[in-house]
Amino acid sequence: MTIHLQKSGLCLSESMLLFDIALNQDEDSGFSGIGVDPSYLDLSNSVFVNAHFLRGVSKLQNNKSHELTRRERGS
Repeated sequence: MTIHLQKSGLCLSESMLLFDIALNQDEDSGFSGIGVDPSYLDLSNSVFVNAHFLRGVSKLQNNKSHELTRRERGS
């Protein structure tokens, strides 16, 4: 995961997908049992200044502008 996150040209939506996979830690994800602490990857972590902005950009990159919430639109 960390190597993939360092890939040149990786867009925000792809990195957020990797975080979601790691957070879910499904058996098929490749992250099962590696001890990833979800608090490090969760957007509610204090490291993320504006989680609504990050979610909004990710939706725009995935052509899901119709799914933007009011806060993600910045309204």
